[in-house]
Amino acid sequence: MTTRRNFLKNTSLCALGGLFATKAAAMQAASLNTPAPMGTTAAKNIGLQIYSLGGELFANVPVGLKKLKDMGYATIELAGYSPGKVGNVDMMEFKKMADDAGLV
Repeated sequence: MTTRRNFLKNTSLCALGGLFATKAAAMQAASLNTPAPMGTTAAKNIGLQIYSLGGELFANVPVGLKKLKDMGYATIELAGYSPGKVGNVDMMEFKKMADDAGLV
């Protein structure tokens, strides 16, 4: 028969064992986490939804797209297009302008 004293002792030992095992696993994982070498960066494709530009982009689309590329954007997401048009520009013409600016 298990006494109260033995039950509390065994429960305490199990709890401590669990804590030590967790601590050991965390230390092991931390030792495997090595920083990236200096000077290396991950490639990032930063995009922009053109809805946020309002009508400013459509005043001069080629220049606006070039400015977006110069700011560091790699991709754009279209918004507010009607059938066959992006804003007031034909869809295929807009694609050509985006390709010329280097945007996807």
